[in-house]
Amino acid sequence: MSRILPELFAAAVRRDGGAPFLTYYDDATGERIELSTVSTANWVAKTANLLVDEYDLESGETVAIGLPPHWLGVVWALSTWSVGASLTTGTGTLAITGPDFAIRGDRETVASALLPLGGRFREPLPDGIHDYGAEVYNHADVFVPFEFAGLAPRLVRHGGFGRGYSVGSQSSTAGSAPPVSVGRPRGGHTR
Repeated sequence: MSRILPELFAAAVRRDGGAPFLTYYDDATGERIELSTVSTANWVAKTANLLVDEYDLESGETVAIGLPPHWLGVVWALSTWSVGASLTTGTGTLAITGPDFAIRGDRETVASALLPLGGRFREPLPDGIHDYGAEVYNHADVFVPFEFAGLAPRLVRHGGFGRGYSVGSQSSTAGSAPPVSVGRPRGGHTR
């Protein structure tokens, strides 16, 4: 998958980079965020580079995700798979958590404030937790994955991950990246 995702994003960007790709809805706050294909690919590349360059994540390792349904959860899933790692809601070498700091990684823990535009925390973080919003912007907008031998990235389900996420809810053609929706749009319909 680490070769397929960048190729799918590149094809989608060439086809129509400005087209909506990832839409996040929060019924509780009324928040709606829509990212184009280019913006989504940019966030995925920056996050994948962060995982490899800062946290030395390697293919075959596992990232634990402790985010609520949010557009950054999709970005982290795609980034994790892009580097050849697996995703779980259990324990992992590295963990991404929300502002509740609910999970910790065995080696590293990264937290997202879940603010608009992936913003940084306004208050100091507990010791040993890295601020995603403060670190992600320093990384390249293009990710070139390493080759990995025989290891296939995967999703390991432990409980509730996946509720509120849908991938490929519209038909897609070969070589194109399917649109992604997070949360439930108002009115109950899905894209």
